[in-house]
Amino acid sequence: MSNDLFEKVIEDKRDNGIIERNIVGQKKRGTLDVDYIMPVLGGTITKW
Repeated sequence: MSNDLFEKVIEDKRDNGIIERNIVGQKKRGTLDVDYIMPVLGGTITKW
């Protein structure tokens, strides 16, 4: 996540305490790729 997007998320949270734009991307069933709605820098978390 870029710093610009991070700042927008912080502003959204400060507005009313809720992050309303909370979807980064969607993966359709049967596909391997994610369709990103917000800009991402790349990389994937594969383990927690």
